[in-house]
Amino acid sequence: MRTLSLTQGLSAAASKKSSGDWQRIVMHRFLEDYSRMTSSDSTEQAEFGLGFPPSSYWYVGRVHNLYGRVLMAWSSRSDQFAGALVTPFDTGGLWHGKIEAEPSLTSEEARQKFVRESSINTQLAHDLFFDWLDDGFSECYEYVGGLGPPMALLDDRLKPSENNPFSWSWEVRYARHTRLPEQALRLEKVFWPEEDYFSYLAYLRNEIEDEERYRACFVLAKATAAVYVDLNEARQEARKYMSKELSS
Repeated sequence: MRTLSLTQGLSAAASKKSSGDWQRIVMHRFLEDYSRMTSSDSTEQAEFGLGFPPSSYWYVGRVHNLYGRVLMAWSSRSDQFAGALVTPFDTGGLWHGKIEAEPSLTSEEARQKFVRESSINTQLAHDLFFDWLDDGFSECYEYVGGLGPPMALLDDRLKPSENNPFSWSWEVRYARHTRLPEQALRLEKVFWPEEDYFSYLAYLRNEIEDEERYRACFVLAKATAAVYVDLNEARQEARKYMSKELSS
């Protein structure tokens, strides 16, 4: 059975923060220690506006340059991921007006209703996503790499002429205060430029206490740390990997 292979990555803004900030984000994600994480200002604004609890987010299969630094690939079990909700678009982008709808979502109430009516559980999303993917793309790589669906598969509530392909990135969200079921997610692979990989290891060695450092190293050892000379190569290999995972 095909699985909803999920991605997380650092945004360009997160990766430029002072030393220790982005490494801490990465460590908490590796450890699935989401309760200790915080949201960016723009995410907090969207969560407050849409009535979400503070949440963690993944994309289904997308490897986008905006969120493609230290790219984490997760396998998921839809039957164990109770409580997670999926939308066929980026909810933060919709709240902040980066995704245009028809009719226009001019009020907060309209945006809240639109997102609420578009949110489904992971078991239902599994079949809908793969039907959509198979009908709309000749290869999974097209979606993973950032292309939008053909006109026939566009959500007719979203204006195709005023939205870029990233608008149709499927998103998974999960409330951070709720502990994930043990079998819901598995970190499979991490794609790093070597500069970030060695910076992260130095952070663990110099800044983290022994017990937590051992936990973080153990999780990373179970996954495959794919280290590349530069960021572009890491992204390219991540796209190949995610395309294969969504296909199998």
